[in-house]
Amino acid sequence: MLRSTLLTTTLIVMSVPALANATPPANSDMMKETASMTENKMTADTMTMESATMESATMKAAMTQSDITTAYADVLARNFTSGADGVLLFDYADAKANGDHETIKAFIAEQAALTPSTMEADAATAYWANLYNAVTLDVVLDDYPIKSIRSLGP
Repeated sequence: MLRSTLLTTTLIVMSVPALANATPPANSDMMKETASMTENKMTADTMTMESATMESATMKAAMTQSDITTAYADVLARNFTSGADGVLLFDYADAKANGDHETIKAFIAEQAALTPSTMEADAATAYWANLYNAVTLDVVLDDYPIKSIRSLGP
């Protein structure tokens, strides 16, 4: 998608000078019509370029979100281990020491920018569960080391 957007932008930029350098017709009515068409084409090209620029910015934002989500998944993969009883345990000390707390905060900020009310029911449920878990990790890491999450709060 990005490649085709950039290709479209390149072709549009190249088409405007081609119209501007065209030899005008001898008939003045045709000149006015050609000038009007050129102006309309340039306006349409400008709008298309603006649209392509917005698409590119949106794609960059999507890529950034994906990068943050990927980084967050890496944090989870690195810091979760299976306990003797099969319960997953999170290594808060390692996460704190390796700067993973900032990645968790970035993931929370990314998720907070989403609108779960526009999601399908399953996606919204996953959204809230993932956000709850990330906020839990964040709260514990804010005050780590602690004996229990129950010791936090008023």
